[in-house]
Amino acid sequence: MRTHRALRQLALHLTKAGFDVLRFDFSGIGDSAGDNELASLLAWQADTALAIDELKDTANVKRVSVVGIRIGASVAYLATRERDDIDTVVLWDPVVHGKEYVDELIALADEAGSAPPGQTIGVTGFALTAAFRDELRAFDLTSVGSSRTRQLFQVASEPRSAYDHLREQFKSLGGRFQHADIPSGGSWDAAEQMGAVLLPQGIIQGIVSQLSGPSCTP
Repeated sequence: MRTHRALRQLALHLTKAGFDVLRFDFSGIGDSAGDNELASLLAWQADTALAIDELKDTANVKRVSVVGIRIGASVAYLATRERDDIDTVVLWDPVVHGKEYVDELIALADEAGSAPPGQTIGVTGFALTAAFRDELRAFDLTSVGSSRTRQLFQVASEPRSAYDHLREQFKSLGGRFQHADIPSGGSWDAAEQMGAVLLPQGIIQGIVSQLSGPSCTP
């Protein structure tokens, strides 16, 4: 709800820089078909893999870069870590520890923060099943393992200890991992701003600059 315009602007800027760009929603989310109550990290990884292959076929390119925000960034890492055709993965405010993320979602729930065990709850109009909550709670990006991706770029719009944990995890990658703190002027999990739109130009420009570097070919 809050990232659509930012991703559209990012796509426009990347297109002007010479990139072929594909934006997509996970199945059951946004403009995509499917049942929201069937959402899972595994299904969303499959969606991401399908989108990568579609872009490669349509644009006739051999390698792609992937940008994701919050849980989308985490899914991007999971879906690309064993592929050999990924140039850069941009982790924009990634969800590092799933339990913290679920706690944030429950705080935003339509049921005023309640999360009955075994039941689906509503979060800003979207269904969050008990099974998906459990899957998310068990997720920890710092324990996923290494990636074959040529470059990982983490962008943090606000300070979070989780981002520090991820930087420690990726230290062994040396120059293959870069981190940038670029304030956005807003917080993704601010309940009073759920109807607002974040358009962090600084982050958008930072991602375009990173992907337009000498090692990334449009």
